[in-house]
Amino acid sequence: MEDHYFIAIAGNIGVGKTTMTRLISEKLEWEAYYEPVITNPYLDDFYADMDRWSFHLQVYFLSKRFEIIRTVL
Repeated sequence: MEDHYFIAIAGNIGVGKTTMTRLISEKLEWEAYYEPVITNPYLDDFYADMDRWSFHLQVYFLSKRFEIIRTVL
């Protein structure tokens, strides 16, 4: 049976998550998967009214992460 590994990187905006992901994936020769931030339909609304849109934003991110994991495994 083939082993599967999964590394998740989390952090605040601008701390280097994308750079770290790229470096790790290149070093280990793994495929990197990035969170679909630009296509998130709630992002602008979230920054305009965080209290109102934070739940929607997080559910969107969670559902997209789940889709990516399902396609990988």
